[in-house]
Amino acid sequence: MKKAEFLIVLDTEFISLKKGGQPFQISMSAFHLNNETLIKISDFNVYITLRKGVYLNKYVKAYTGVTEEKLHDEGIYPFMATNQLLDYILNFDLKRTILVGWDPSNDIRMMNLLVNHEDEIFDFKKATWLNLAASYSRLNGIPRGISRSLTEACNNYGMVDYDAHDAIEDCKATVELLRRMIEKHGVEEVIYKTINETPKTKVKYKKVRE
Repeated sequence: MKKAEFLIVLDTEFISLKKGGQPFQISMSAFHLNNETLIKISDFNVYITLRKGVYLNKYVKAYTGVTEEKLHDEGIYPFMATNQLLDYILNFDLKRTILVGWDPSNDIRMMNLLVNHEDEIFDFKKATWLNLAASYSRLNGIPRGISRSLTEACNNYGMVDYDAHDAIEDCKATVELLRRMIEKHGVEEVIYKTINETPKTKVKYKKVRE
């Protein structure tokens, strides 16, 4: 693509079970990319109520700190989350926008699962993506196929206090890591030599009808 004008950094929290799966939190931060500077535009965060047959297991609750009670109190229905998600993303010219995530294959699949639950509305795989994990590995001499965690990458770039798994905090950490990587390596190395490199991690899920 030509030089991007916008970046949307995102993270999702999701559940994937034999009985079904879906995202239950999506967080995003949008930026104008001015040379090598990220200028904040806006933030987005939504909690999503669980579809019938989907529940949070103990591991997910402990990992994210999110409970069914929180989703009940603060969450919105999946169709409403779909509308808000698309309204936010499609407000940007996608021909000039890069979506950014840390190892985002699962994020892509889960957002596709949410948005295309009933009908095929939008395919997130067709957007331009920066897999920041792939950029990190390439710039730090890590062989392909060897995954590295966001926590390790943050520590390696001086963010020693990061240790969170809530989508909002993970999104903030990814933004700060991206800033620091650009400061050290430059936009060309961090973004344009890596865009659309997404890992082939597969999430098995079954569509659940209301």
